[in-house]
Amino acid sequence: MTPSKPSHSQLPSTVARHLPTYDASAPCERLEDGRVVIAGKYAFFVASDEGVHLAAMWYEVQHARWNAEKRTLSVTWVDPDREPFTGVTISEDPERFMTLMSEAVSQSIVTQRSVTVDSGATVTAAIRRTADGQLFSTLVSDGPLTGEEAHQADALERDVREGVGLD
Repeated sequence: MTPSKPSHSQLPSTVARHLPTYDASAPCERLEDGRVVIAGKYAFFVASDEGVHLAAMWYEVQHARWNAEKRTLSVTWVDPDREPFTGVTISEDPERFMTLMSEAVSQSIVTQRSVTVDSGATVTAAIRRTADGQLFSTLVSDGPLTGEEAHQADALERDVREGVGLD
């Protein structure tokens, strides 16, 4: 790490001890509540001196966004039933961290296609890759779907799967 980087980007050893050894020096950002968000080799972590509070493989992350005005990091998941993560960063510009998060999520995506259905919802079908190279598909909608729209979504997922030889 260069001397010009603020110290809040250094993972405290009291937190690092709870992570896999290869993530002991992973990029991080401190949160106002004392926890730390970590961009690990294979996963996103939220941890503190007490332990890991949240761990998610990169392929489980749908979106990670940072709101500069509120200094808020928001992470949504491929699984719509999973509660989104939100934390307020101490840093006013976690650009490096957010770039690394974006790259890690992007590397887990083999291909994806989106369509907007009649109700206005956007449906995205993606082929994702696990850390060990296994391919699987995800289908995510940002709103409720009618019966016909659900059929359109299923067809989109089938097409994306066929495109990489999964079906």
